[in-house]
Amino acid sequence: MLLAFSFVSSTASGSEWTMNRLVQDTMQMWIKSHNGFKKAQEQFIYNLSAALPSGGDGWAESLSLFPHVQCALKQKPKTERVLLEWADIMIRVAPYVGSSGDGLRDEIMATESLRVRTKYLGKDSLRTMHSQLELVELLRHSERFSEAEELGLDLMETSTAARGSDHPTTLHTKNDLSYTYYKQSHFVKPEELMLGVITTGKAKLVQDHPVILDAIGHLATTFYL
Repeated sequence: MLLAFSFVSSTASGSEWTMNRLVQDTMQMWIKSHNGFKKAQEQFIYNLSAALPSGGDGWAESLSLFPHVQCALKQKPKTERVLLEWADIMIRVAPYVGSSGDGLRDEIMATESLRVRTKYLGKDSLRTMHSQLELVELLRHSERFSEAEELGLDLMETSTAARGSDHPTTLHTKNDLSYTYYKQSHFVKPEELMLGVITTGKAKLVQDHPVILDAIGHLATTFYL
């Protein structure tokens, strides 16, 4: 019946549908009248998370989902379990939003993800630190280097205290901090950090570990300049 009255229609892809705003409003009113808004919101978050790419590939094919991501950003859930899923969506999407030129929204997403994960998982959780690292990268991309440096230092100190100075995560935070210094034309600090990462990494990790190779690459760039 909805098709017959053009309230919904299929797109050229055949896998997507458009829906008349009247139908959307009616559905929302019905859900609220039956006290089902919370359940519907939670299911929306889980469905969106499942539909989004988990890695760096596939975002170009998922552009049609961004209106739903924007909707999710405005509808922050209340329960811990769903909030953590929501935070996962925000941090997965933020880098792609930033690369598309929306520097304000990507920072909001990363910041919200960091707040939620810090509250429920703790500051030294790997997932929390991932959100913080993404925020550092977004700030650096926006050339807000002082803020990126402050947040990067905090991240390195947190990882050092929680996992030790020779843990791969800590070494990765040092790599990232050195790049922030480098972007500010501070070459002595990144050189010291990178030499430390390489020395420690070779003693604790395999020779071709990504964190060591990254440090060597950064160090070579510093010497070149």
